Amino acid sequence: GTSDHHVSLKYLVEALPKACALQDLTLARCSADWKDMERLSKSCARLRVLRLPHSFVESGDSALSPPPLLALGKLKHLRALDFRAWDGKKHKQRPWLSDDMLGVISQLKDLRELRATDQKLLSDRCFWFLRRHAPRLRVLHINGCKAMSGDIAFGLLHMCDHLESV
Repeated sequence: GTSDHHVSLKYLVEALPKACALQDLTLARCSADWKDMERLSKSCARLRVLRLPHSFVESGDSALSPPPLLALGKLKHLRALDFRAWDGKKHKQRPWLSDDMLGVISQLKDLRELRATDQKLLSDRCFWFLRRHAPRLRVLHINGCKAMSGDIAFGLLHMCDHLESV
């Protein structure tokens, strides 16, 4: 639907069996926190594609909370991530993905697609985490982010032999 309200990922992950065979998950306009991501990674160990477009991931309720996307590093089959932001003005419509949060992708083994359009907190530091995946990257959508250094961006793009969409 076109509701401005986010559904919590918590409700989905609570309903999942402990050993779920789910490989592709798309849930638009949802909200999540580190606990939801942890439960998802435990239940869906074979997840290959995670799409949370126009969603919002909370950074944590305290300084002691783990990084919210840290659990995704456990998903050894994860190939595609979609964290497109919703360009709105309300609390859960604003960009949320930072370079530090994106650092979890350095733990992934075989990332091929990353969509992080309009995540205005991303800077050219994100390219450092993407270097490991450059030979396999097929899709890289990071338009609408902070202004980035052309030299750093093109340095990564030259390493991407299989890139089909930028």
